[in-house]
Amino acid sequence: MIDVQNSPAFRKIRIKKVGVQKLSYPIIFCDSDNAEINSIGNFALYSSLDPDQKGTHMSRFIHTLYEYMPKISSEKIGKIAKDITKKLNSDFAQVKCDFEYFYEVFSPITKSPGLSNAYVSLNSEYIEPKKLSQFSYTVKVPVKSLCPCSKSISKYGAHSQRSYISLQISDPKISIRKCIELAETSASSALYPILKREDERFVTEKAYENPRFVEDLVREVATKLLELKQSYESFEVSAVNYESIHHHDVFATISSEDI
Repeated sequence: MIDVQNSPAFRKIRIKKVGVQKLSYPIIFCDSDNAEINSIGNFALYSSLDPDQKGTHMSRFIHTLYEYMPKISSEKIGKIAKDITKKLNSDFAQVKCDFEYFYEVFSPITKSPGLSNAYVSLNSEYIEPKKLSQFSYTVKVPVKSLCPCSKSISKYGAHSQRSYISLQISDPKISIRKCIELAETSASSALYPILKREDERFVTEKAYENPRFVEDLVREVATKLLELKQSYESFEVSAVNYESIHHHDVFATISSEDI
């Protein structure tokens, strides 16, 4: 049969990235702390395309990914990217995987159990001429923050809001669960799926005693990352407060290059 994809390209222009998106698979994520998390992975796979080639072979992306299912890890994501360059005869490949990370949480006083979730995004790139692998992952964690300014000027209370802290790290040796811990301990309070009255009072009072600006959130997490003394090449921390007394949100970010 005629293979149109392998025919010469009319416009000889290199394409940086071409591939498939929104490819969903059930996965078992194997973390660096040996935890295994069942979730649904949303994948995107790309490669480069030479200027002389009309099209890429889309099915090879899916075949390659399927060979590695269902267990996925930071190391495997890098292997998939490297494998794509070989199977598609390209000099660049990228693999992304987004999924929800579920973990059990107990309320602070009554110890009522429930499930919380963070959002994880894995990203790996492989550059064939340099044989260079680049990896990073982002963990987005919901937390609670209470405004220090509001507390200082209010007679009866202070406004608080739900916030999200995102950690982007290049070192796969730091587990997802550790990232969640860093975010939750840097906020005014962690969030809990179930709160009895005693728990709710505890969380409210804890947040009041630990007010945090959005700037405080990113600085606290960055400080904790530096104290870990891991061998990561770089990190970036960002935070968003979904303000409860404004129509707008507030944002802050800091990276290892800034410190």
